[in-house]
Amino acid sequence: MDDRRMWDWLVQELTEGTEVVVQPGGVGDPVTYQAADRVEVLPEDKGIRIISFHGHGLSPAMTLHMTPARWARHLRETVEDGVEAFGTRNEGGIVEAFALFLVHLEEAVEGRRPGEDHVVLTRNGLDPLRTPPHLL
Repeated sequence: MDDRRMWDWLVQELTEGTEVVVQPGGVGDPVTYQAADRVEVLPEDKGIRIISFHGHGLSPAMTLHMTPARWARHLRETVEDGVEAFGTRNEGGIVEAFALFLVHLEEAVEGRRPGEDHVVLTRNGLDPLRTPPHLL
């Protein structure tokens, strides 16, 4: 899957509030994650602003600072982490990497402190920031 298709997949999942069911490596019951309910793609695809997540409005909105190329690279870099976390390998592990991202996104939204309205991708998930990053 190329970078643009991965970006479109993310935007579609986030804008439609699609549910993703993952099996936690055979340990415990399946877990269902629902992506954001309402988002906006920033101009020139420089990120995604999450306005509503799991049916709850975010005030202020949270912005994921990333480009389609950075997003696709992140998914590819976290394939093995996703496969290890969920114990499956679908589409080469990209599906599991995506599911792991959704877990990290949920943690970032639920755990954000006041003023942490900007988020960047890291090797270990997502890092909240109080100010937008200058470079992607």
